[in-house]
Amino acid sequence: MSAEPTTRTHVVLPTRLLEQLDDLVGPRHRSEFIAEALAQSVQRARLQKALDAMKDWPKEERSRETELAEFAEAAEEIRRDRRDNKRERWLEENWLAHPQ
Repeated sequence: MSAEPTTRTHVVLPTRLLEQLDDLVGPRHRSEFIAEALAQSVQRARLQKALDAMKDWPKEERSRETELAEFAEAAEEIRRDRRDNKRERWLEENWLAHPQ
């Protein structure tokens, strides 16, 4: 049992759902399972509420050309990094491993 204070409550559940819950966790672990599932559901609802609130924030005006230019710049940087990594690997494998 958790150290967090608890409160007894009464909830009404569909019979089939309760049977499925009992098959899954057993009747002596209902409260733990329901509390965990409810905590996850509350967290998801809070996150969704925050995301919905963010939709109302003013968006930065960016042109399609600016986005494409930034994408192209990032792609070129990745290519340069890969090229540099290939050179370093080649040096390590061929030059440094077999010094002349």
